[in-house]
Amino acid sequence: MHRNRLILILAVIAALLSSCIKVYEPLIRTEDSSKYVVDAQLTDSGGVQTITVSTTSSLNDPQFVPLPGCILMVSDDQGHDFPLFDRGDGTYLVNIDKQYMKPLVSFRLNVHTPSGEDLESDWDQLADSPEIDSVYFERTLKPTTDPEWNLDGLQFYLNLKAGVSDSRYYRWEAFETFEYHVDYPREWWYDGVVHHITPPDYSRKVCWATRNVGNIYTLSTRNLAENSYNRLPLHYVDNYTNKLAYGYSLEIRQYGLSEAAYNYWEQLRENSLGQGGLYEKQPLAIKSNIQNISNPERRCLVSSV
Repeated sequence: MHRNRLILILAVIAALLSSCIKVYEPLIRTEDSSKYVVDAQLTDSGGVQTITVSTTSSLNDPQFVPLPGCILMVSDDQGHDFPLFDRGDGTYLVNIDKQYMKPLVSFRLNVHTPSGEDLESDWDQLADSPEIDSVYFERTLKPTTDPEWNLDGLQFYLNLKAGVSDSRYYRWEAFETFEYHVDYPREWWYDGVVHHITPPDYSRKVCWATRNVGNIYTLSTRNLAENSYNRLPLHYVDNYTNKLAYGYSLEIRQYGLSEAAYNYWEQLRENSLGQGGLYEKQPLAIKSNIQNISNPERRCLVSSV
C-alpha cells in the first residue's frame, strides 16, 4: 500500500516536472500581414483637419509605419471637393472652411496609394454636438486587489445636456497637463567632452507635460427619455504619482457621432477593456468603414470619417 502511494506521488512529481510553457506564434497570412491604416476624423470646428495613412507593422515590432506619397480627397454630398496636402511623413492636411462643416452634411474620403490602389470610405454624416455642460472631479477611493489598500485620487465626471436636434451618440477625448519638478538641477552635460556647470542651472527645474489620456469614452442616449446624462465617469488620477503634486488640468473634447461612427468607437472601447485574462472574451473583429476598391482582399483598418 505504501509502495503504491509512493509510486503515485513520484508519478505526480514527474508530471509536474515535465510541464512547460510553449510560445504561441499565430499564423498570419501574407495578405493579412500588410493592411492600410487610415485615421481620419472631421469636425465642425473648421480650419485644418489632419488625416494619417500608414500600414500595419509586425507583431514582434509594433510601430507606426507612415505611408507618404498618397493622393487624398475629401468630398461632401453638396458637390464640394477638398484635396489634402502631403506633409511627407504619412500626415495629410486640409483646410476646410467652417461654412462647409454643417450638421447633416455627409462626407467621404478617397485615398490613392503610391502603388496605385484606390481606397474609399462610406459616406458618413456630420452630427451636431452641443457645448460641454460641465466637467468636475471628486476625491475617490478605489479598491485594489489588496483588500487592505485602496487607491486615493481624483475621479473626473462630465454632465451632458443636449437638445432635441443634437446627436444621440457621443465620444470624448481627454488630454491631461501636469506640472512636475526634476530632482536635480543641470550641473553636468556631455557632447564628447564632460562639461561642468557652475553654479548648477535651476532654470529648467520646473516642467510641464501634456498627453492624450488614451482611453475611449462613449455614450448613447438613444434609449433615454432625454438627450442628457449626469456623472459620466471619465479619467481617474491617483495620488501615487507626481501628477497631482503641483498642478493638474484635464481638457475634454466632445464629439457628436453618427450611429455608424458610434458603433465603431464602442467596439474599439470594448476591445480595449479587460483583455489578457484567462477567461476574457475574444476581441471583436472590427470592420473598417473604408474599402480597398482596387484590391478588395486587402482590408483596411482603423478608419473613421
